Amino acid sequence: MIRLPQKGMARSVNKHNCDLAVACDWVESWVLLCEEDVSWSDIRDILLEQQIYSDQDFVDQFIESVWGELQQRIRWLGASSPLTVQSDRLVAVRESEEATAHAFMLALSLAPCFSGWSKQFGADYTQQGELFERLVEDAATVLFPGWKVHRTGWSSNNAVTLRDVTARLAKAIGAAVGDIDQWAGKNANESGLDIVWYRPFSDSRPSLPIYLAQCASGNDWPDKLDTPNLKIWMELIKFPQRPGKVFAIPFALESREHLRRSNQADAVLFDRYRLLYAGELDNEWQSAGFRQSAMDWLQPRIEWMRED
Repeated sequence: MIRLPQKGMARSVNKHNCDLAVACDWVESWVLLCEEDVSWSDIRDILLEQQIYSDQDFVDQFIESVWGELQQRIRWLGASSPLTVQSDRLVAVRESEEATAHAFMLALSLAPCFSGWSKQFGADYTQQGELFERLVEDAATVLFPGWKVHRTGWSSNNAVTLRDVTARLAKAIGAAVGDIDQWAGKNANESGLDIVWYRPFSDSRPSLPIYLAQCASGNDWPDKLDTPNLKIWMELIKFPQRPGKVFAIPFALESREHLRRSNQADAVLFDRYRLLYAGELDNEWQSAGFRQSAMDWLQPRIEWMRED
């Protein structure tokens, strides 16, 4: 099984103090990453044994909420879901290698819930950020057929400057570059822009449907909701119209939270299940390069999270 997260699963006596999203991610990871069927009673036994709950009827109330949320997640993905509910059991219908993006985003979501994660794997999140950008790029390519999708974010393997990014993007859409010195700091890399996708037309005129995207893979994602800042980007590039904005995260948000955060970011918010919907359109949506790199990243982390 996947060990119980230390954060988000607090002692609950007269009030449910467990985070529903964390509990659902834990159960999903248990099934998908350990390739084990998990029943309602399995969850109950662990929560009672770990003294998160002491009353069986009360813990069953919480598990009912978990079960309902898991079923909602499965409905969102339709036939592409790697998990299904059979009576009182959550069952994997695909191995983690076949659902690499799903497994990868589950691990990213649970990472902040384990206090020893950064000590075990280090505090440099450059690699996970780059992998998540590649995942979003793969998903956008499928979700927006006919659109051009490009990663622009800085990484150790892609040390771009803001001038590089603005010059390439402006040329691609036929727009002019603005005053970078005026509107960006001296050390700015991509100024909060990780991926851009746009719909070209044969007339080559610059008024295009276009989205500027931020990919936030860490637990500090709420602090980045204002990026990319469209006011600044409309000064960096002379767009003829206001671009759209996308904010992508590997976390799963319940409907009310998704609505609230979308409004706060003023963006189309792609959480885990929006991104995974690409699998409903194309079951081969994850590129071979992403799959291999993500599995290499995942394997030691899966072993560390397991409790045999």
